[in-house]
Amino acid sequence: PNEEDTQPGNSGNSGRKQLTKKINGVVVDAEDSMASRSDLTAVRNTAMTPLRPKDKEHFSIRMSPYKFAERAYAVVEFYAKCDAVEQIQLLWDLDDYTDQENKEVEEVMGKIGNGKVVLDKRRGTTLHDKFDLKVAPPTYGMLMVEDEIVFACDALKMGFYRWTRHPERLVGYEPRLHKENAFQWEYASYTDAMSANRYSMVRLSSTFIHVDYLKLYINYLPRSMYDAIVDSKKCEGIAMSLFVSSLTGGRPPLLADYWATQSKVVLYSPNGSRSDTRKVTLHACVDTFVTELELRYKHMKIRDAHLFHGIFSFGSKLKEDMEEGDYTIPDMNEKEKNIRKKVSHWNSDNFKDKVGGLKKNLKAFMTKRGLVKDTDPWKKKYGFSKKLSKKKRN
Repeated sequence: PNEEDTQPGNSGNSGRKQLTKKINGVVVDAEDSMASRSDLTAVRNTAMTPLRPKDKEHFSIRMSPYKFAERAYAVVEFYAKCDAVEQIQLLWDLDDYTDQENKEVEEVMGKIGNGKVVLDKRRGTTLHDKFDLKVAPPTYGMLMVEDEIVFACDALKMGFYRWTRHPERLVGYEPRLHKENAFQWEYASYTDAMSANRYSMVRLSSTFIHVDYLKLYINYLPRSMYDAIVDSKKCEGIAMSLFVSSLTGGRPPLLADYWATQSKVVLYSPNGSRSDTRKVTLHACVDTFVTELELRYKHMKIRDAHLFHGIFSFGSKLKEDMEEGDYTIPDMNEKEKNIRKKVSHWNSDNFKDKVGGLKKNLKAFMTKRGLVKDTDPWKKKYGFSKKLSKKKRN
């Protein structure tokens, strides 16, 4: 492209047209776009609220379940038992559940929530509502989660401890990548990122974030992006990941240790996955959002980083990252030290077995409830064994 095409004032409009065409976004005029950029400049000079002692010991969870009450209950019950979790805010869209489920949810949470659950009941939620907190959490650290994937408690703790040392950054578990093509910047999946061994974004549904960023997103995200996400019902995770990068000099998010990112269980989704989004839509979001957030240009261009360093290091490498056989870093609390000591003996030969052992209780917990696909309880609960038997007889 020529120099004129790469100027912020010009490419911003073309980006919005592209977003409108591909995901039915809303075009704003040039004055709105420039006002958004002015707001972002002011926000970049805003420091995060400093962490208090309790913010380095405990975190809160903001959970957005998806149309399957039984699964939401199981995930809440499991996370409520994690000692590092101070509060679980459950965003509950009344339109997604039956009248009976809406009546019983408070009673169920009272029984299984260990006194940690705050219900945020709404109707007709938008994707932005997961960032719009009606109740202030007791901690500045918030783990954003959905209910299709659940992580072992120790795996969450390790991501959290890393976040406490870098609260101005996101710390995630599922890396994503952007690709810079001449015609259009594109979105690259987890598989693509692992193949390229580079990343620049994270999937927000398993990410630690400072609550200040949730407020900044609601108040300062460029209006064109905000409206496009409401209309299309897609791309809020891409928007938040890039938004935080735009406020931190274009740096990518941080990642939890590789072993922690693998300590997860994928749960059954009878209603399909909410992540079933066509790549053409995701490409359009990345291409437009990097322009709106001024991440396309040299002065603050979004950066990618090397991804896989080893089972104890994943993503942007930091001084604190442990080497094999080492598990001590400055200012480490005893809980973190114990976890690091336990995994310091892991290696490529025993990795699979060790991770399997770490998530054994998690998998057993979810399997018992029929939420792990292809297990006997799942087949029995959802009638798959009966269907297979009928097919064999026929």
